[in-house]
Amino acid sequence: MYTYRPTRDGQKLTDEYNPEFANLQRNKSKPKSSLKKVARPHSRILPTLFSLCTLAFMFSLLLLGGLFQVNSSSMGGLFFAFIVACITITSIHNSFNKTSIKLQQQSMPIPSSLQDTTSIAVVSSTSPPIANKAVTIIYQGAMAANATNILMHWGYNNWNSVTDTQMTKQSDGTWHALIAVPFAATSLNMTFCNQSNQWDNNNNNSYQLTVLNITNNQDC
Repeated sequence: MYTYRPTRDGQKLTDEYNPEFANLQRNKSKPKSSLKKVARPHSRILPTLFSLCTLAFMFSLLLLGGLFQVNSSSMGGLFFAFIVACITITSIHNSFNKTSIKLQQQSMPIPSSLQDTTSIAVVSSTSPPIANKAVTIIYQGAMAANATNILMHWGYNNWNSVTDTQMTKQSDGTWHALIAVPFAATSLNMTFCNQSNQWDNNNNNSYQLTVLNITNNQDC
């Protein structure tokens, strides 16, 4: 028997500036899992012991029948009892394996949404954001917990039309800002500033979100 451990995989949603965010912002509503087989030591030992016990018992029945001239009805009763014991042992073994697999799967939870992954500093309510639509930007980076005020400094397509938008703190400690994604946007560029004029600019790379722009993909 084998146990299984799930992992995550899915669709890329961000560009080269934030590869960790790109790897985790995948299939938000339906995380996939792959299965990795891990052999357990007892998975081979128990069947082997079971086979040896079976052969030993059958040999004992034949030996007892020959030495003590046990009648056929007694032999039949012993054989029936042995079959029942075999079925019981097999059922217990299978039940143990299924329970072990279930517990190992439950010990490795998959986040139901990206908000469950605190290492992601910036996400959006719609994934990915859509051009010419409203979207909520969610900041949960290094400054989020202790800030009393956060301003989102943002633009699109490599910092065009730079705008400052006030963010609002939520009960879960994250900061939200509702913005209108520009019609021509293919990416959003963001940095964040707190009340002490301290900046979170993703190590001078800015935060980037790829925008789904349906209008730019339409044929004339």
